[in-house]
Amino acid sequence: MAQIEAEFDLVIAGGGAIGSTLALALAKLGQYRIGVIESSESQLPPSNAFDTRVIALAHQSYQFLTTLLADEYPLLGTDIKHIHVSDRGHLGQCQLHHDEYRVPALGKVVEINHLGERLYQQVANHSAIQWFRPAHISKLDYHSDTVDITLDGQSQVISTRLLVITEGGNSSTRQLAGFEWQTKAYGQSALIANVALDSPHQHWAYERFTENGPLALLPMDACGPHAGYYSLVWTIHPEQQEDYLAMPRPALLRRLQQEFGYRAGLFKDISQPVCYPLTLSSSDTLTRHRTVILGNAAQTLHPIAGQGMNLGLRDVQTLVAQLSAPLNHHDPGSYRCLDTYARQRCDDRRKTMNLTDGLVGVFSNSQQPLVFGRNAGLMSMALMPELRAKLAMQAMGAQQQENIDGIL
Repeated sequence: MAQIEAEFDLVIAGGGAIGSTLALALAKLGQYRIGVIESSESQLPPSNAFDTRVIALAHQSYQFLTTLLADEYPLLGTDIKHIHVSDRGHLGQCQLHHDEYRVPALGKVVEINHLGERLYQQVANHSAIQWFRPAHISKLDYHSDTVDITLDGQSQVISTRLLVITEGGNSSTRQLAGFEWQTKAYGQSALIANVALDSPHQHWAYERFTENGPLALLPMDACGPHAGYYSLVWTIHPEQQEDYLAMPRPALLRRLQQEFGYRAGLFKDISQPVCYPLTLSSSDTLTRHRTVILGNAAQTLHPIAGQGMNLGLRDVQTLVAQLSAPLNHHDPGSYRCLDTYARQRCDDRRKTMNLTDGLVGVFSNSQQPLVFGRNAGLMSMALMPELRAKLAMQAMGAQQQENIDGIL
């Protein structure tokens, strides 16, 4: 048997945004020895400003990260102050405004590289965190009180009382740990790019439903010579993917302008697009013996409502709240601790997955009864503040506000 080289209270498999956020939040508790295993050799690669990728953070998610990263440098991002939801070719539409809910913004658009760099600045040299990078987990050996983790198929073995898997939707460690994974293919692909405008974005975000699925624009602060920028998530049919990727940029811009219309302004330029298939994937269970999965390792969602990253951050907050409880300090991988975590995450996880899946079904369907129903719903929200408020609370993540109380 290989010799144990290091022992930890908690090991995180995956040092991306979710894994690093969890590591930093737990390190600030000052109670745990933490290991982080990351397969990539370096931190986020440099990118051209116009090609940078972004995430939409709900108001509550941004508050949590801002508190966690508290230092002299703010977490940079672009405010979402207004949201416009519409159905192409139909009258139904709805608008949300931040001042109606007395918040500075409904959400924040943050560059992935910027968030990663800010997190890495604080976790890379933290005394409570030891990194293994680049490293791959090749074997897991479970015991009553520990999990032994073999790295890189060699003799290096580390031991932990709790293994947290945050590697993402294609996690190999999740499979080694015995989690079952179910996937529902939507028959759609997401085209991701950045779009330059001829006018400022004025902090508007757009969600427009088309016959192929949703088309979303998220405001970005200037990253070039144009007046405004948007991050684009464009749902297309998979058979269109190769044509769209090969299409000259001016032709792709014209196609986008035709599909979206002119309410956001005139599109002037577009970055090199990338595409990926859209699915709803999830694990039947969040925990196994001394193991828990978080973020995209637990569920991957359709981007229709921008909930994936925010749901993952709520996973982090709930687990940190559990591990900060005095009863769990002596054994963070105990059955009681993990069972409580799984039960606390059940309702939010189920509702969020059902919400995104339901929206895909309703807003990616051209059957007349559904078209009539969704337009009636949008018009009702436009006329009834109480219905708009429910949509706004979902967008802001406000229903999960209690999760961060007392964490930091």
